[in-house]
Amino acid sequence: MCTAKERLALLEQPYLTGAEFSKVLNRSPSVVNREIKNVKDNLFYVDGWGYLTDDLIKVFRLKPFVARLKKELQDTKKAADA
Repeated sequence: MCTAKERLALLEQPYLTGAEFSKVLNRSPSVVNREIKNVKDNLFYVDGWGYLTDDLIKVFRLKPFVARLKKELQDTKKAADA
């Protein structure tokens, strides 16, 4: 299981493969690839690189999820500083 820091690091990359995106969502690669297959017409794909991260966030409606990860990371930093 990836930490919030690792997930955000993956989301900062311009492109993600299905396996990397499955780590972000903490789901199995087969499930994520099936979900990507259902919406692949709305995703920009570059051979050898993967899917455009911004498209994945948009299509899978992950903006609230990303905001929660950032908040979790900030809370962790505050707790470490205290």
